Amino acid sequence: MSHKFIARGFWVWMALLVSVGLACGGGGGEGTGGSSAASSSGSTSGITSSSSGSMCSAATCTGCCFNGVCQPGDTNAGCGKNGEACAACGGSTVCKADQTCGVDPNSMWEIQPTSGSISMMNGGSAWDPGGGAPDAIVTLYCPATMMNGISTPSATDTFNPTWNSGSCTMSAMDLMTIGVGVEVNDDDPIPPNDKIASKATIKATEAALVAGAITGITNNTTLLSLTLKLTKK
Repeated sequence: MSHKFIARGFWVWMALLVSVGLACGGGGGEGTGGSSAASSSGSTSGITSSSSGSMCSAATCTGCCFNGVCQPGDTNAGCGKNGEACAACGGSTVCKADQTCGVDPNSMWEIQPTSGSISMMNGGSAWDPGGGAPDAIVTLYCPATMMNGISTPSATDTFNPTWNSGSCTMSAMDLMTIGVGVEVNDDDPIPPNDKIASKATIKATEAALVAGAITGITNNTTLLSLTLKLTKK
């Protein structure tokens, strides 16, 4: 066998190998590309956008959720925790340290007696000699531990007195924990005054502060009712 024949056979063989390699390489590239596209399609179908709201929950958010997005939950405009829906604190409420809407314990409040109802008899006797209704005065002690109080003017000769002055001021914390002292007397021309209701400590609830009044104050005998208006300063 001649050297020319061997050389020619060698180069034919190499050409065949190159052709097969290129064909395989091209097919492999197309196969890889198809596999990649399928993988991408598969992963996309499993992703849920946070804007849908499903990504903001108690499992993913220690604050509150607004439009599917986790918020800090510590502002008056967006208050809440544990992935609950954000609440807007309004009126006399703020977002407190525990991330709930409520009354600021450091806020100052004016307490003003506004109206009351008094029994027609002082025990078995009339309030005034010869009959007649009492002249009721409310004295407030702010806080209840104070020795000296602030009094309203007397509501003359009435069983349903009203007042619009004689207020005092306390913090919400003191109102809820210490309370305000309340005493009601009949302003008699000759001392001592008749007692309509002895000094008692009245504590405001957070609900009363939000509502703006403490109602239903009574001693169940001579003072049938008394309302204290609460106004945030």
